[in-house]
Amino acid sequence: MPEEIVHAPAIGIIGGMGFFGFDGLDDFEEHRIETPYGDPSCTLIGGALSGRKVWFLARHGAGYSVAAHEINHRANVWALRSLGIRWVLGVSTVGSLRDTLPPRSLILTNQFFSRMSENRSMTFFGEGIIAHPEFADPTCPELDNLVRKAAELAEVPLVPEGVQVGIDGPVFSTRAEAQFYKRQGYDVVGLTPLPEARLCREAGIAYSCLGAVNAFESYRKDGGKVDVHEIGRSLNATGRQVVDVLHELVPLVPEVPEWPTHQSLAGRIFTQRHLWPEEAIERLRPLLEPYLGAP
Repeated sequence: MPEEIVHAPAIGIIGGMGFFGFDGLDDFEEHRIETPYGDPSCTLIGGALSGRKVWFLARHGAGYSVAAHEINHRANVWALRSLGIRWVLGVSTVGSLRDTLPPRSLILTNQFFSRMSENRSMTFFGEGIIAHPEFADPTCPELDNLVRKAAELAEVPLVPEGVQVGIDGPVFSTRAEAQFYKRQGYDVVGLTPLPEARLCREAGIAYSCLGAVNAFESYRKDGGKVDVHEIGRSLNATGRQVVDVLHELVPLVPEVPEWPTHQSLAGRIFTQRHLWPEEAIERLRPLLEPYLGAP
């Protein structure tokens, strides 16, 4: 079992395709975290920004080397939680289902519709300890509000809410699927944020999902055609805006984690305490520490 690293509450940024980090961190450091679930996508990069500790994780690894279906989400979130991270902004590329949401737009998706394979990689629980956290609002409302405020302060246009369809990848939607999603009123399609949102909720981490639109989904006759060069230009355009939002967001985040999402397991662990296996307790220690009263 790896030794847990204890840190004061910190802020985490998970970056996706085209967003592999940002400048401006003081007291730069790196951590390669070992987890009970294997290796995270890459080394975590930390530093100080506006007087706060901030950690960055590239979900697709260095140089975009980890495919969406290969991401070890449990290792990533466990590593973040072990570093004391209690607020996470997940930045990802998405495909638009709306004519009014063109490439180079930013959208804060606060709801998900899952078309993903349900498997063990989306939960920490089982194997002796069962929990059922609330997930009606899959992102943290308080953090979402701060992201909206940060975008306003940075004068960055932001669609303030929306529904993201989560799919497995690596292929994108068929035309029939995209047209169906559009008829349902969904806004964007993404490959990676939904597992992060679920695992962050179990880990007591406030999570928000900022989507950078890089293309239209295939509901349009001209949609679904991925041009790497055009996507690169789109990501360059939105990347600077994301950084501007981050610089405004960090000073707004409170120093004490006391939102409801930070106590997401309170009253939600259904296995009786005296039945918790020691092996499971050690595996889940960063998550369970506040709930490890006498058996």
